[in-house]
Amino acid sequence: MNDKKIVNIRYPLLNDKVFKFVFSNLLLQDALLKSIAVFIDNEKISHDIENIDAQGLLMAPFYVTKDYYGDVLTTLKNNTIVSMEAYNLFGYEEFVKSLCYVCRIFGNQLKVNEKYSKASDVVGITLFRKKTDFIMESVMEEYKLSEQIYKLKVNNNITLYLIDLDKAAKFTYNKSETFYEFANIMKKEWLSDMEEYIKDKEDEMLEKTVAYVREFLGDPKNHDLLNHFESEVRNAKYEGRTEGRAEGRAEGIEENKIETAKKMLLKGIDLKLTAEITGLNEEDLHKLSIV
Repeated sequence: MNDKKIVNIRYPLLNDKVFKFVFSNLLLQDALLKSIAVFIDNEKISHDIENIDAQGLLMAPFYVTKDYYGDVLTTLKNNTIVSMEAYNLFGYEEFVKSLCYVCRIFGNQLKVNEKYSKASDVVGITLFRKKTDFIMESVMEEYKLSEQIYKLKVNNNITLYLIDLDKAAKFTYNKSETFYEFANIMKKEWLSDMEEYIKDKEDEMLEKTVAYVREFLGDPKNHDLLNHFESEVRNAKYEGRTEGRAEGRAEGIEENKIETAKKMLLKGIDLKLTAEITGLNEEDLHKLSIV
């Protein structure tokens, strides 16, 4: 297996396709879930797995459902549905998406006019390496349980946990040794880094996890998919930078116009002349409370 061509992607275990493939393995998913249960102190998700693909339970008519809402969807023996996702970069858009996932999973269990009391509880677990915007700093502060864990309780039946892998990989050893190890390999940048990390661990679960990552990256059927993913990431970064620079320039120009208009009007310059010079029309100046 080691002589197969490997498609190298950054942070492979935080790629949704790789994450889904690796943790569709019953033993690995069970180990990860139970280690997270200890880490976040949630007994509800410590139960054994009943069904590793809970999608079939989402039976509400008239909905077009995907194979998975999150990356891994599981039903436990206590009927709790767990949705697990992993992100390398996590911003406000990803936060909203994760929240929508768990709410949609909860609601889609029900048929028309069926009472919500009949639906199973849903627990969402979102693992991420790095927050990408300042909005998330203020949003997540509201839901902070610890330096590594954020908890958003929608109601008694729907809960979303956000786990910062960078911090978890540094501080969780005494609380959950197993999750500490999972967090560390998840945040490794390359497959070779993961292999180096587990080399002297003699840990069967870690070895199996990395072997599954290697298997996925080495499967020719996945090469086009992974190469396309890397291309999309590069394009998104380029477009984001370009768009950000353009938006920044436009906002700066607009702000300069407004500041110039204020100064002109304070100097007693005629409204029409101010509008003509700055490019702002008189209606704009009134709306902005400049006049």
